[in-house]
Amino acid sequence: MKRSLTYALACSALLLPALPAFAQADPDPAMNNPDKLAWQLFIQVNSRAGGTNSVFETFASDTETFQPNPQYPTGPTVSALRTPILAAFASETALKNERAAAGDSARSDVAEW
Repeated sequence: MKRSLTYALACSALLLPALPAFAQADPDPAMNNPDKLAWQLFIQVNSRAGGTNSVFETFASDTETFQPNPQYPTGPTVSALRTPILAAFASETALKNERAAAGDSARSDVAEW
């Protein structure tokens, strides 16, 4: 009896490595697999939130967030977007440069008279 039990244990110990291993959950995916985590987050925030909106379009805007008592949007509404400040500054600067160039050419015309 002891011999058959020992034999059974020895055989099962030899067969144990042949069984498939179960995958363990990654305790820190941001450190161990950052690319995979970034793509999963990208897909998650770009998925549909309802209607034609994506999830990221329902996030609170700056004006909704930076208040004494901020209110998060209750439904999937498109936030009011503001014009990018760099583009507005560039067009304003270009307009000033055009006016300055026009003023300089007018002065040179006056000097020729």
